[in-house]
Amino acid sequence: MRHVSWAHDQQFQADYANGDLYTHALREVARETGNEELQIEVATRESLAPNTDASDDETISIEEAYRIIGIDPDHIKFLQDAHILTTYHSFSGPANEQEQNMRSQALKVIGKQRKSEAILTAAAKDTHG
Repeated sequence: MRHVSWAHDQQFQADYANGDLYTHALREVARETGNEELQIEVATRESLAPNTDASDDETISIEEAYRIIGIDPDHIKFLQDAHILTTYHSFSGPANEQEQNMRSQALKVIGKQRKSEAILTAAAKDTHG
């Protein structure tokens, strides 16, 4: 099922506008196959989907979010998700848990703004373990 998940990620990133359609299709594959791991992954993806409700991460501007993870906001239009994640993961570790939470929150803001499943997943992993 890893290939199915990988294919979903690739298509989702290539066509953000139809991301809900791809996630729906992934949900159907998970349901039809009964694959528990894939069902959990779909539930996680859906929980990360941007919504219209205000949340705590909206208190960080997109520019500030990039600064928190060590990226100059003036250069973001040239960056791909992989570079953002590499920069985020290579950043020398935070001094405390509060700083790590702030970095994870910043990554979530970036992921929502970019509609990036990969960035949102990385943010969720750092937040939940």
